[in-house]
Amino acid sequence: MLEGGEELTADLVVGCDGVRSRVRAAISPAHAEVMPMGYRASSFLFEDPQIAAELGDWAMLTDSLERTAGLYACDDRSAALLLMEREDPAVTARPTPDPEELRARFSGLHPLADRALEHAPAQYYDDLVAQSSAPGWSRGGVTLAGDAAHAVSLLAGQGTSLAIAGAEALAVSLRHAGPHRDAGLAEYERRMRPVAERAQRSGRRSAGTFISRSPAERLVHRAARRLLGVRPLTRVIARRLVA
Repeated sequence: MLEGGEELTADLVVGCDGVRSRVRAAISPAHAEVMPMGYRASSFLFEDPQIAAELGDWAMLTDSLERTAGLYACDDRSAALLLMEREDPAVTARPTPDPEELRARFSGLHPLADRALEHAPAQYYDDLVAQSSAPGWSRGGVTLAGDAAHAVSLLAGQGTSLAIAGAEALAVSLRHAGPHRDAGLAEYERRMRPVAERAQRSGRRSAGTFISRSPAERLVHRAARRLLGVRPLTRVIARRLVA
């Protein structure tokens, strides 16, 4: 039944409603809550040709303590701002966007970020960095896909790729199963769950060090970034990312 009261009949419902999936809550109520990773992220797009021109092809990311700001140009008129800070991992509720509070929390990280914050709209993306999980992705004629099934979080950086790969795996598995829907859904999960769980483990490993907590930790992060410029190491990392 749709929100307006209209009823639809379908052989299969695919829940693609994100990390806070209501469909996942219906399939597996015990796994409705997200699994926070200790960070909160806020982001918005804005129009400012001058900032876009100053950024050009470069992206800016501050290495400040406990919080960070990232900024890049989308085209010659607009840019995107990403703000992240550490959050109590016990918190699961979604935050309420507040542009004034956002400016107060993140002002002073960098002059460009401060200028970008002046463009903060009344409504913007604001949520915990989190993963999702369920012991089974399907129940009857309902299945999960993308972040609703296996959110890896932006720390893993593979969410979009996994969602596309999962959609293909679901379609291929159902096509091969013919009229045997449940067999196709089982094959879809068999193929995708190990891949998704591997990416989730990668995200959890990087969670503790994504934002520096102390000057000493920041020095370590800076040294690690310099190593990325070493050509043999760069090739190894590129092969892992492509794989």
